[in-house]
Amino acid sequence: MNGFYYTTIIIVTAASKTVLGAPISTGVEPTFASEPLQRGTIGLFWSCAVTFGACIWKAIHTDINSHSGSWERFYYKLIWVISAMLLPEMVFIIALNQFRQAIALRDLWCERFPDTLGLQGGVFCINGGFHYTNDETRQAPHL
Repeated sequence: MNGFYYTTIIIVTAASKTVLGAPISTGVEPTFASEPLQRGTIGLFWSCAVTFGACIWKAIHTDINSHSGSWERFYYKLIWVISAMLLPEMVFIIALNQFRQAIALRDLWCERFPDTLGLQGGVFCINGGFHYTNDETRQAPHL
């Protein structure tokens, strides 16, 4: 009985398109369009890729690295943008892991000290904002 309803819907839809003058497409849509005469496939791809990359560039916040120059930071962020374009799940999992570490650090800080670090402080620590070195655990370099 269900097949009857589906067949009726298909016939009515096809008949209404024919009666209303809408052409019924029998051919296959082109998969590639050349660039000079119209907006082509390559131009459409690159405009979407650049827009997507610019959105990711503004949204992604890389770790703090004070030992690198401006070009090194630029290339580091560019690698993260390309990684986010190709493997967005990987970037999400890394961000989720850092968020969980920040929550654990905040909770540990609140247990030991009465002053609260806050989640922003935990994220800042996890991203490399604070560095702590204990003199007792520091070892002399081996010569």
